[in-house]
Amino acid sequence: MLDQLGLTYTQYLTLIALSEKDQQTVGSLSERLYLTSSTLTPILKKLESKGLVQRQRLKADERQVLVALSRSGLCLYQKAQVLDIVEPAGMKADEIAAALRAITKLRDALVKSGRRD
Repeated sequence: MLDQLGLTYTQYLTLIALSEKDQQTVGSLSERLYLTSSTLTPILKKLESKGLVQRQRLKADERQVLVALSRSGLCLYQKAQVLDIVEPAGMKADEIAAALRAITKLRDALVKSGRRD
C-alpha cells in the first residue's frame, strides 16, 4: 500500500513521528523511532530529496540537525492516513488495535530490560 505513495515503511514511520511532533532533532527522532541516528540519517536524506522533509543545522549547536515536515510531506502523510489496512490484514479493526498494543507493550518491555541504570 505504501508503494503507491512512494514510501518505505520506515519512511512512513518517520512521517508519522514528525506529524505528531514537528521540528525534532535527529537525536530525538531516532529515540522516538528506536533507530540509531546512523540508520535514520539516510532515511531523512531520501525524504529530503523527495521534498517531504527539511533538515537544518541548529545555529546554537551545529552538531544538531533539526528535521521538519515540508508542506508536501504533510500532504503525503494525510493521504497515507486514508489507506485501509483492515481489509488486507484480514482482521477486524479492534483486533489490529489489540495487536498494536501488544507489540508496543513487548517493545517497551524489551527496551526497559536492555537498560542498565
